[in-house]
Amino acid sequence: LFKLQNLHLSMGLSGRIPDFLSRLKRLTYLDLSPNSFTGSIPPTLGQLTSLTYLAIFNNKLSGSIPQSLGRLTRLDHLDLSGNFLTGPIPASLSHLTNISRFDLRNNRLTGSIPASFGSFKNPQMLLFLSDNQLSGPVPRSLGEAKVNLLDLSSNRLTGDASFLFGRNKTWLETIYLDYNSFKFDLSNVEFPLGLRNLFIDNNEIYGSL
Repeated sequence: LFKLQNLHLSMGLSGRIPDFLSRLKRLTYLDLSPNSFTGSIPPTLGQLTSLTYLAIFNNKLSGSIPQSLGRLTRLDHLDLSGNFLTGPIPASLSHLTNISRFDLRNNRLTGSIPASFGSFKNPQMLLFLSDNQLSGPVPRSLGEAKVNLLDLSSNRLTGDASFLFGRNKTWLETIYLDYNSFKFDLSNVEFPLGLRNLFIDNNEIYGSL
């Protein structure tokens, strides 16, 4: 089916994601969710450079996220949440500059947040990295990103995250920092004028509002 452009399989499928999907070069929409796929994400999916939508959430996938997914520069939507993915987040994913939904929630990802994520400049972007095992300080470059929603909750992140705020960051409406080990003085933090939702509980944040 070499002319296929949209493929949505939500059928309780199991086994590995087949490599032959990479032959469907005209695909713009690929949704394999939810199913019971196991094994790793095939690196060959990075050959589907026409994709604007890729969802493989709520499966049983393991292993690391392939660097090759960074080649999918037309992606508007990437959802790999609800799996057992491990290892660091590939810095190559920062090449997805057109993306509006980036969802890696509920996995077992480790390491730090890539500094290159500061290059995200879509004011409508929803960035979900929660419920993983990410650790260390948040890179200061992330404070330069333009995102509408930033979810870092339920990780092992530490240090100062006050630079994520700012009075003039009018695009930032929702921020989740809860259930980490952030430690900074809230007293001098200026909140974005358009902020609607703020979650900072279960940290070591101190000071006054």
